[in-house]
Amino acid sequence: MKEKEKKESSANSSAAFYYKALLQIRRLWALLLALAVLGGSFMFWIAKRRYTPLYKAKAVFEVRVDYSGNNDIINNAGHYYGNTAADLAVATFPHLLQSDVMNQLLRKELEMPYIPGTITATSVAETSLFVMEVTSASPQYAYDIIRAAMKVYPQVSQQVIGDIQLHISKEPTLPTKPFNAFSWKRNVLFGFMAGLILGVCIAVACAAMRRTVMGSDDVRHMLNLSCLAHVPDVPVKRRAKNTDRKLLLTQHDSDSPFCESIRLLRLNLLRKLSETDKVIMVTSTVPAEGKSSIATNLALSLAQNGKKVLLMDADLRGPSVKSILGLTEPSTGLGEYLNGNQKRAIFLSVPETPLFVFADDTTIDDPTPLLNQDRISKIINSLRDIFDYIVIDTPPCHLLADATSIAPFADQTLYVIRRDFAEASQIYEGVQFLASGGANICGFVLNRTFASGHGSHYGYGYGYGYGKYGYGYGYGYGYGSKRYGYSKRKGDKEDE
Repeated sequence: MKEKEKKESSANSSAAFYYKALLQIRRLWALLLALAVLGGSFMFWIAKRRYTPLYKAKAVFEVRVDYSGNNDIINNAGHYYGNTAADLAVATFPHLLQSDVMNQLLRKELEMPYIPGTITATSVAETSLFVMEVTSASPQYAYDIIRAAMKVYPQVSQQVIGDIQLHISKEPTLPTKPFNAFSWKRNVLFGFMAGLILGVCIAVACAAMRRTVMGSDDVRHMLNLSCLAHVPDVPVKRRAKNTDRKLLLTQHDSDSPFCESIRLLRLNLLRKLSETDKVIMVTSTVPAEGKSSIATNLALSLAQNGKKVLLMDADLRGPSVKSILGLTEPSTGLGEYLNGNQKRAIFLSVPETPLFVFADDTTIDDPTPLLNQDRISKIINSLRDIFDYIVIDTPPCHLLADATSIAPFADQTLYVIRRDFAEASQIYEGVQFLASGGANICGFVLNRTFASGHGSHYGYGYGYGYGKYGYGYGYGYGYGSKRYGYSKRKGDKEDE
């Protein structure tokens, strides 16, 4: 049994790695394309640099050999020499070319210190014809060399095979274009494929180095937490007319995978809560994991179930709840109350639902001094008697202590984990930070997973419209366009 479990675990790990590698290849498609184009361009440059146009001059001769010996011998051998004179000339031709006499005569005829070309000879089968060819990088050289060879060859060959007469069957001409056309396609294809393979290797290496969560089992192996729901990734069409459409229960079909997952989250969460548990804090490890959307839709689902619910935006550095719900009415929230500028809490109501929102319009760069435990305790305790449930959206907990400051006053904490995003070590540290601050973590939500059976796919991301956070791997506490020290990862939609 244990052996079977080990094999299944190994198979799951392999499948998860291959899937991560494919995702990484998809994320780095621009890099792969750039490397492929770069490789093809480089090989084109190499081929172009190495290419030398060559010109060929050619002449065809009929070979006749004349011996000065006995006429009877010549007559008896006439038939033989009539068929083999060219073969004999061709056979001796390489030796003649290498001889000092031939080279000296050619250089003298050309008036050059060396021969700038290559001379070859071939016989035409079953004839007394042979073809002389000269190859050179210059068309003029090719023509001049073949003319010089035609002139000096009989003089040299006489010493080997006797008197030889070359009757020209085809005069050589000055070549006008190279015979070796520039061939670049094979080199470019090779460079393109080499660059593509290099890009794939880089993507696979990146996938191997990324220690992220791919499924709920990864979290359970790392932390003793229950998975309350898998929220599927919802594609947003790039050409959709309403580009500001938010990911809300009220804007999707009730039987959609997304709505089903939020309802399942509500049911599983209610099973975890005791009769006195009313305050639910929602947080995540790093920005862009979708915690604000999960908190908003959880509050909507509780309100649709007939409960009076307050959604409190405690992310004072960049509130986003109103933006997700599409509320534009001015309001004051927790930041103004903790600042002492607001003596009474004023709530916004969400039309057609028993959901109320407590959120600020302005941001606070450093809310740490405002997170006074007495004031937080006072307002949360006063709200318990008014609402059935209070859902608090807090900042990510990995780098900042804001969520840890609020955690002791929440009855339960819901942890949002985006699939294949934050490092496993970061998730572990975030949970430990919360636990050390007194948080009661009831479970986690795995966000942006596959929606089985409904054809959902990755590639477009959520349309949350939350742009204050991005994600990278640098650390820091600067705020502004890159709050929490994370830089937005290319390809990610705005998502908080």
